[in-house]
Amino acid sequence: MKFNSKFMALALLLAPLASAAPTENTLPATLPATLPAMLPATLPPTVLESPVDTISNQCTPGTYHCQCEPRVKKCWVDVCNHSGRWQLSARCRDRKDGNAVFTCRNEANGVAFCI
Repeated sequence: MKFNSKFMALALLLAPLASAAPTENTLPATLPATLPAMLPATLPPTVLESPVDTISNQCTPGTYHCQCEPRVKKCWVDVCNHSGRWQLSARCRDRKDGNAVFTCRNEANGVAFCI
């Protein structure tokens, strides 16, 4: 009997939350006036193209490629998307200097990864 009464008390406590929940994933008709100030001036794209286009634009979808910019410390992994174009998949840790060992690796089977 104690279980039923505790369950009912919990259900009554949570009932207002369930009834106030939105039924659809829609934005409100009016947004708060402070919202535009909170957003960045330009939103980042959802798909980032590879930062340096040193390899061919055409590729086999689902393959990966390790890239490192020779003059800087940055390395990254690109993935070939469904359109056959390289796009950024992962940013690897920085190298100690521009001549240091790459921080990503290419494998013969089309897989690349950060190390």
